[in-house]
Amino acid sequence: MGMSSIQYSLPLLAVLACSRAGDPGESPSIRQVSETGSCPECSIELVEVARLGADGDPVSIRPDVSNRPCMVARLPRQEWAVSGLIGGGELGVYDTTGALVRTIGRSGEGPGEYGTSLHVVVGPEGTVSVVDNTYLRLTTLRDTQPLRTMRLPLRVQSLALLESGELLVHGRPSGATDDTGHRFTLVDMESGQLRSFGESDENLADLDQWVVGRGSQGGFWAASGWKYELHKWVNADSLEYALVRDHVDWFPSDNAYSDEMYVSEPPAS
Repeated sequence: MGMSSIQYSLPLLAVLACSRAGDPGESPSIRQVSETGSCPECSIELVEVARLGADGDPVSIRPDVSNRPCMVARLPRQEWAVSGLIGGGELGVYDTTGALVRTIGRSGEGPGEYGTSLHVVVGPEGTVSVVDNTYLRLTTLRDTQPLRTMRLPLRVQSLALLESGELLVHGRPSGATDDTGHRFTLVDMESGQLRSFGESDENLADLDQWVVGRGSQGGFWAASGWKYELHKWVNADSLEYALVRDHVDWFPSDNAYSDEMYVSEPPAS
């Protein structure tokens, strides 16, 4: 099978945040931005980090990997783990030259086996955590060997490893009996304990899509995929503030579907 080569770049993103943390139970401040700002001196520079894959490799990388969260992770030994292989069921490990050096796992439902929809994140001490949306589970590996596996109640769309060591995930409803329907879930990587928070309307699940990220000074960020809305959380009990911007021509108005905006699935009518 021919190998799809893919290039990854590292953009620099600067975000200005308030310095005061909100108190638990305190209503978050909402900053409304009504005008389109300009910054002629601002720019985003892309730096090539690695080119992964080559013709002749036994596995191919999915062409949409670069715009999906947590499908590529940098390993401690200057290697790269890619979960977005065509067919799924395994991770591809590449060296700094972009050559495939080995694979991890295989297709199946048992220990060390995976389904077709995977996300990967690197944790402390060289551990690698793999989210498997096919079987709704999280597997933690060390040196390619499974350490623990825990069940997840939802299909993960976005995830981030927080400073606390917890895994923050946002996902779509799975229909499982233990799916609470909340917007976010914190996963204790040691005990497997779950804590869900953030109200979400199950009737608008197609529009309630968020990208989450670890804060540089603790806490975490969440950005809506369907409107210009950015949330800064101190922790699960304290939403510090929300930034909402109106009249952005590259976001659809009133959450209406737009052919110009890439979506994995169009919203239900």
